Order: sequence, then structure tokens, then C-alpha cells
Amino acid sequence: MNFLQRSACLERMHQLIRLNATGNPKQLATTLGLSESALYDLLKIAKELGADIEFCNTRNSYIYKVPVELQFGYTLV
Repeated sequence: MNFLQRSACLERMHQLIRLNATGNPKQLATTLGLSESALYDLLKIAKELGADIEFCNTRNSYIYKVPVELQFGYTLV
């Protein structure tokens, strides 16, 4: 997976986490078109970028412990 594909997956995962709509790891991997191991790699990257993510059994979704924003790209100045 190249950088653009990985960043697109991170953005989609971010949207689903904000909506509390990821489902369990298998469901999220399927939604993102990834294997479960690739999903765990993506979650690791998100955590390394500063996202405090955990799985909530009550909501059956990954959640952010504190609100975060994800931004990629260049901004014109």
C-alpha cells in the first residue's frame, strides 16, 4: 500500500471512529478493504501520529479517548 492509499484509509477510519461506527476489527478491516493484520498496522500508525484509540465493547466500535483531528496535505499560503 502506498502513502496515498494509506492516508486515504487513515482518513476513512478517522471518519468511522468519529461516528462510533467502525464495528469490530474484522468488520472495520472489511469496510476498509484490508486484512485484519493490515488494520492493526494502520491503528499502530494512527497511534504513532498521536491518536489515543481504544476499542469500546459497549459501542462495538473503536473510539478516541480524547477528540482529535486528522489532516494530510499541503495548504496554500
